[in-house]
Amino acid sequence: MFHLARNDGEPNGGEAELSPERQHALAEVLEDIERDGIEIRADAEAEAYLDYCARMQGLEPHQMHAVTLGSDLIMIRPEHATDVRILREEWLHCRQNAAGQVSAGVGGGNIVENEIAARETIIANRDAWCITESEVAEMEREIRHMRQTGTY
Repeated sequence: MFHLARNDGEPNGGEAELSPERQHALAEVLEDIERDGIEIRADAEAEAYLDYCARMQGLEPHQMHAVTLGSDLIMIRPEHATDVRILREEWLHCRQNAAGQVSAGVGGGNIVENEIAARETIIANRDAWCITESEVAEMEREIRHMRQTGTY
């Protein structure tokens, strides 16, 4: 069985083990990622890069779970590599990047707008993607924070 480390420290959105529904949701997001030609790296290189990204944003390393690079690479900490919510969000960011909604750089879109849009898409698809109520509540809090502060 998979065990997921969630953002709030609770494994698998509060469940002790990955339910059959979450297992199916994990398989589906991994199929979507593979279909779109996206590579997932959850190794020492990914952790080092995520540590660097966290430092650059003034975060503790554990606060930086994953990042996308372009439209075809997800760098994710190994403990989050089977987290349905995080994988869905990073898949959505890859799709945003593929559509030209780049979150950083010259002429790019707004990172906060992209973060909000990804969370809103996940919330809208919560049943189909087997997103837990605690994950929805967490994303709603994050959206409120981003709208109030203009920061991620």
